[in-house]
Amino acid sequence: MALRPNLMFAGDAETALTHYRAALGGDLEIIRFGGSPAEKDVPAHWSAKVLYGTVHSPYGEVNVMDAPPGREGAPGDNFAIAVDVDDEQRAADVF
Repeated sequence: MALRPNLMFAGDAETALTHYRAALGGDLEIIRFGGSPAEKDVPAHWSAKVLYGTVHSPYGEVNVMDAPPGREGAPGDNFAIAVDVDDEQRAADVF
């Protein structure tokens, strides 16, 4: 079982990604709005923003995204935690 935080930012997700990589080590994976199907749903100046990014560290993964304008949430409700489990019974036990 693994816990995976998903953090949502208002345009500075890449800064968070580089911070977590510096702190935890590992590799970055970044998918940007530009060139994705979601590109049509954000302002043109958002093409370089992070649609989905992950720090793959020796300690686990941290996922981040730039939430489009108006959907970024407020500090304290701008995150989710994924619980990865290996099988259905384990999922039932956890939840």
